[in-house]
Amino acid sequence: MKPYFLCALHPSRPLSLRGTSEGDVGWVDWNERKVVSHWSTGQKGLSAVAMEPSTQRCATLGTGLVKVWEGQRELGAYPIEGTNLAFAGGLLWVGRPGSLVGLDPTTGEVRHELLEEKFSNLSLFAVHESTLAWSGMGAADVLVVDASTGTIKNRVESVGEIFALAIHPDGQRLAASLTGSGNTVMHAVQIWKLESGLHERKFSVPFQAMSLAISPDGCWVVTGDSMGAQLWDYARGGPERRYAMRETAAVEGLGRIERPRAGLVTAVRFDGEQLITDGQELAVWDLTGGERLWALEVTGV
Repeated sequence: MKPYFLCALHPSRPLSLRGTSEGDVGWVDWNERKVVSHWSTGQKGLSAVAMEPSTQRCATLGTGLVKVWEGQRELGAYPIEGTNLAFAGGLLWVGRPGSLVGLDPTTGEVRHELLEEKFSNLSLFAVHESTLAWSGMGAADVLVVDASTGTIKNRVESVGEIFALAIHPDGQRLAASLTGSGNTVMHAVQIWKLESGLHERKFSVPFQAMSLAISPDGCWVVTGDSMGAQLWDYARGGPERRYAMRETAAVEGLGRIERPRAGLVTAVRFDGEQLITDGQELAVWDLTGGERLWALEVTGV
C-alpha cells in the first residue's frame, strides 16, 4: 500500500480527503477514527484533491485531467492541466501556471479565466464562502477573487515569497506565510485587511510554514511545517505550543532517547478543542494540552 501525501480538510465536518500520486483516494473521519471510504481514481500523477464544503462532491487532479466525484461515483472528467484545485462560488477552480480557470463542476464548461504571469508555480488558495484568495508559491502578491462572478476584488502585496494562505473566519483578514526576499527575518506570518490590502500585523516564525489557519474566535494562528505545527497568539504573535510527532532512537553513549520526528504538515484546522494536522500523517491533538489524541499513520487504505 502506498503512503498518502495529498490532503484536504473539510472546513466544518470531521473529514480529510487524502490521495496518492498513484491515484488512490480515501476519506478519513477523525471522529470515527477510521478510513470510511476509499477508491482508485484511475488517474496517474495525481497532484491535488479538493472537496466542496456544501455538497458531497470532491475533485481530483491528475496529469491533464480533472475528475469530479460524488462519493465514489464519477460525475465528470475534464481535460485540463493544472497544479491545484479549490471549490468556491459554486465553481471548481483550477490553478495553472500563469492562470486560474473556473469550471462548472457538472459540465466542465469554462466560466471564467484569470491571467497572472507572476503566478508561474504551484497555485496557492484560501477560501471563505465566495471569496477566493489566489497566489503562486514563491510569488509576492495575492489576488482576492469574487468566485461567484470571476472578478478580481483586490491585489495584496507582500515583501516576501508566499508559501501558504488562510482567510480569517470573519472573512475580513488575509494571512500568508512568507520567507526571504526583503523580510527582516527569514520566515514570517503577515496579516492584512482583505478588502483594503492594508497591513495589520506581522510576526516571525522559526520554520518555513507550508500551511496555516486562524481559529474561529480569531485568538490563535497555527502554522504547519516540516517538523509539525506551532500555535501562535494572534494578537501578539508569540509562540504558545508545539505539536509534533515524536520517536525514540538509539544514541551511542546515551541509550534510547526521545526526539521529534520529521513529518511535513500541509494542512491544519481548528476543530473545537482539538487541532487537526494533516500531510504525511493525519493527527488529532488536544489544543490546550498539546497531547496527541489520535493519529492515522497511513501507509495506504
